[in-house]
Amino acid sequence: EHVLFIGPPGTSKSQLGRRLSQLCGGPFFQRLFTKFTTPDEIFGPLSLRALENDQYERCIEGFLPTATVAFLDEIFKANSAILNTLLTILNERQFDNGAGSRRVECPLKCVIGASNELPESDELDALLDRFLLRAQVSPVSDEGLLKILSSSQLSKEDELVNSEKNYSDGLDAVFRNVSESLPSIAMNQNIGILIKDIRNFVTDTLGQYVSDRRLVKAARLLRVSAATHGRKQVDLIDVLLLQHMLWTYPQQKDALREFIIDNLTPNNDIVDQSKFLLQGLATEALTMVKKTMGDVTGESGAREDDLETIKSIATEVGEIKRLLEQHSNDLERHIALLNDLEYNNIWITSDEAQSVKQNCLPLAVEASTTVSEVLDSATTLILALTPGVIDNDLRSSVIEVLMGGSEDNSTIFSEDELQMSLKEAKRIFKGDELKVWKKARNSIT
Repeated sequence: EHVLFIGPPGTSKSQLGRRLSQLCGGPFFQRLFTKFTTPDEIFGPLSLRALENDQYERCIEGFLPTATVAFLDEIFKANSAILNTLLTILNERQFDNGAGSRRVECPLKCVIGASNELPESDELDALLDRFLLRAQVSPVSDEGLLKILSSSQLSKEDELVNSEKNYSDGLDAVFRNVSESLPSIAMNQNIGILIKDIRNFVTDTLGQYVSDRRLVKAARLLRVSAATHGRKQVDLIDVLLLQHMLWTYPQQKDALREFIIDNLTPNNDIVDQSKFLLQGLATEALTMVKKTMGDVTGESGAREDDLETIKSIATEVGEIKRLLEQHSNDLERHIALLNDLEYNNIWITSDEAQSVKQNCLPLAVEASTTVSEVLDSATTLILALTPGVIDNDLRSSVIEVLMGGSEDNSTIFSEDELQMSLKEAKRIFKGDELKVWKKARNSIT
């Protein structure tokens, strides 16, 4: 994808371009645009030999159509004579060399555009949209300047940039492997919803149009981020990259970044919905259990239709529990990625990772704790309706505790069971039943 740098002259924008060309291999093309720049300077001069044969062709060798990486300074000064051809090269990697259908495939991997300011003319909006990644480049700070001036590597940096050496060995294989893996990288609905919300924020709050083309390219780059970290799905932390793609003016960057970070924690709406549904199901379950005197099997004479109702309630609670478990797993995955962000992410700086972790991790941990509490309630209600787990005469008490109608969780278990050690409890209770015992034990301690 193409990159746009916005910033004053002398901030090493062209140096970054040449370094990228050494990494990618192949020819590097560099030009400074002015309002007088002609197509010959960018795409190559007309071929005199071709003109002798009544053919309109350019000698493109050494110019943009044959470059692997290009640095185009003051790119928004491109005039209309250059613009249409430039758009085709940027978007389709093809160059129309002559009349008819003579299209030349361009080996272009990346164009780095640079400008002191963003375009004011609407006719340049299409050119701006071709640059997916955008970065504001500022002069180094006073502290950074002292480090640069005192560095012994200063002359070596010049030698490196001016050398013809390239470092592309094996990189084509990496590109190919990542590209081939992209169709298998999943993008779940929650990611799509967040991207939609971000676009609405940019459109409604920042007042900037985001094209479908830009969103499709952005989604592809999110898949690249996941693939380069060895993951099989796009995660919420990958969406952080959108802060470098969807702003138009530099002053919009902070607002966009803040919105993304504020919405980076998995949506906890499912928890509130589950609480409401569980409360209703618990109320219904309590009514039925009291009606059957705790009988959930029919062994004590409960009616068949009442047993079917109890079974239906348990099934609904089981589905809620399944959704909560999935949400809990998503949160745990998110927390693990946040903890690892500072040390194992090739797309963002360590300072940025530390800032994101500091803002997002407490929210994710709090959300995870809330989910666990509601999940325990769902588990308790299922156990209360499961044959052979709880005595019939205790079922209604368990559900009342769940509904908040009793403060005495000890009614779920006998006094001896509540006094036993955790080691002893693990021998007697397994899985979800052990969780309920812990909850009851904590309520009396």
